Amino acid sequence: MGRITFRWNNYPAYRVIAIAVLVFVVALFLVWEPVSAESLIEWVSAISANPAVAVGLVVLQALLLALALPGTLMLWVVAPVYTPPMAVLILTTGSVLGALGAY
Repeated sequence: MGRITFRWNNYPAYRVIAIAVLVFVVALFLVWEPVSAESLIEWVSAISANPAVAVGLVVLQALLLALALPGTLMLWVVAPVYTPPMAVLILTTGSVLGALGAY
């Protein structure tokens, strides 16, 4: 049977460049830390009180999943900020809408 092999010449250069830039930016933020973790958590908690943020998170997750991108990463955005029942509602709604959009 055919063997799956990875060849750099079949991998578009823009993806390699995008991944390299993303890794560099994440490393830069980890080393430099322009925003403290405490102030970031405080800011996120303040804006999470607005219902439009929850709707925006659902739409963002649905869009990511519909485009076959990792929309389930929204778990790490939603879970620390919202109460468990609200987080389950947001994540389930986003997942269902994303699955329907991809279908």
